[in-house]
Amino acid sequence: MYSIITRALKDKKSSLIIFCAAGILLLVLYIALFPSIQEQSSQMAKMFDSYPKAMLKILNIEDLNFSTIEKFLAIEQYSFTWPLLIIFLAISFSGSLVRDIERGTIDFVLTRPISRMRLYVGRVLASLSAVLMFSVASILSTIPIAAIAGIDFIAGNHFKMVIVGFSFGAAIVGLASLAGALYSERGKTYLVTGGVLILMYVFNIIAKLKDGLSGLQYFSLFHYLDAGSVLARGIMSWSAVFALLYFAVITIIAGALIFQKRDIYAAA
Repeated sequence: MYSIITRALKDKKSSLIIFCAAGILLLVLYIALFPSIQEQSSQMAKMFDSYPKAMLKILNIEDLNFSTIEKFLAIEQYSFTWPLLIIFLAISFSGSLVRDIERGTIDFVLTRPISRMRLYVGRVLASLSAVLMFSVASILSTIPIAAIAGIDFIAGNHFKMVIVGFSFGAAIVGLASLAGALYSERGKTYLVTGGVLILMYVFNIIAKLKDGLSGLQYFSLFHYLDAGSVLARGIMSWSAVFALLYFAVITIIAGALIFQKRDIYAAA
């Protein structure tokens, strides 16, 4: 099992480094901009007041401003850019088995003295390891960068964000792994995973705009990634974390059972 995990991580080491570097570089950019933005915090708050309330609900920034680095990052980094990075990372790592099928190397992989279940679980654990490393690197780097820049920060809030961020990434890994167990082509796997995530994102938007449809938010993974509460207010919902991890476990188990029983052949 250990060799499967390390091999999968080594195969995509460059991708992992690039994603982590991108997350850290974005932090450097935003933290460098923060002092000048903070000086205009009151003006920015007034600007937000003039925005349509629906837009603020969609961005989950109804009562946030730029007075602290946590509030600033919750809006600039974690409302769109960071989720997009971890989604691409999780899908990229979770598609390794489908990639073997397309390349015609799956037959060789399955001849090794390991069961299908161990192979599947090993690849999933490698994906989860990559998500964890990215979460730690791209979130906790805020602490030393802000310290060097002389900016006040609340370290505990960033550690809480790592827990929520990893849980969100784990849910994406589960969804992508399930899609990978169902299909033998990366195109279909990525299309299904992306389609489900887009549908979930739409559900989350509709739930915020229509009071009568607010229940749709519970069917969206994006609802549970509430950076505004975690970073800006230091409030981490354990129920949200458990919901994300529950989704991850269910989809990973379902994918493992499907991969164990399905007919697998290398693509021509």
